[in-house]
Amino acid sequence: MTETHQNMSKHYVQIMAVKDRVNCEHLPDENPVGDLNQVENQQLMPSAEDNNDLREDMIHILSLTLIQHLQAFSIFKDVYPDYFQHPYSDIMDKKSVVMILFLLI
Repeated sequence: MTETHQNMSKHYVQIMAVKDRVNCEHLPDENPVGDLNQVENQQLMPSAEDNNDLREDMIHILSLTLIQHLQAFSIFKDVYPDYFQHPYSDIMDKKSVVMILFLLI
């Protein structure tokens, strides 16, 4: 590369807006409720319920992996759900509404 023949650096930035699929209007916009400096370390540790939930999630993931990759378990693919069920599952199944605002060069 010479001084007279330099590479041109062009950066394209696209600004998009995505409509929220899950309505969060009911959530508060106030400042944090507590001070992290005052939180005890024990409050940040997972509870027995957290450990149980994690164990169930791991069982679900392992089951899906076995069904997808081992032929002997493929008979369960119509019986076992291939997704995690949560309160917003039906909303999250829908396609997002994306709008391109403009293109900056």
